[in-house]
Amino acid sequence: MADLREAQARLREAILGPPGELEGQRLGVYRRLVRATLRGVVRDVLPRTAAALGERLEVELDRFCRERGPKTHYLRDVALELVEHLAPSWRVDASLPPHLADLARLEALELRVAVAGDERPDARAELRLDAPAVFQEALGQASFEHAVHEGADPPDARPVWLLVYRDDAHALRALELTRAAAEILERLRAGTTLGAAIEQGARAAGVPVDDALLAGAARLLADLADRGALLGAPAPDCQ
Repeated sequence: MADLREAQARLREAILGPPGELEGQRLGVYRRLVRATLRGVVRDVLPRTAAALGERLEVELDRFCRERGPKTHYLRDVALELVEHLAPSWRVDASLPPHLADLARLEALELRVAVAGDERPDARAELRLDAPAVFQEALGQASFEHAVHEGADPPDARPVWLLVYRDDAHALRALELTRAAAEILERLRAGTTLGAAIEQGARAAGVPVDDALLAGAARLLADLADRGALLGAPAPDCQ
């Protein structure tokens, strides 16, 4: 029996190396498996970002794992954590495409909207100035320094405000906004009443609350209602 155990030990050492190296080799195999999984997730849910990174993707995955590592239990959300952690440094890294951070943030926003729930909050009332507005769950907005939503490579370098939502066919849509519209919508989505959102949004955008702004806001809200993104005002018993 002792001879058998000795023979097994020699066989294991011949295959995997001395006992002291065994754990290190197991760890190496585990790390390669984890890295391959992360690489696949990023390429699946952030395809344009992964393509823009090219071979640099491996370097950025290594940095993400070393500096932070995944915290979520859901594989798809690992890509969101990676963008949140690395995009700020990509923005100032001259060795990377200048639009990379915006591209990654847009794909991350699209992912969040794509996987959002289908709940439609109760909104039976008409919009009015002294009430907030109710939007569908599958909706998000962000500002960018490049027109990454247009698909050009490289995209134009210009300020862009986008509203991303899911239509009735569950397809992702992106609506480009003016800065004033974006400021108003941001406050409306945060629960501010329509009148206050218009006043505060106009102030933030540096434009007056005049007839042109009010008409533009009315057209925007009507358009969002037609698209199914804006549902109305809360029902009276919900306010």
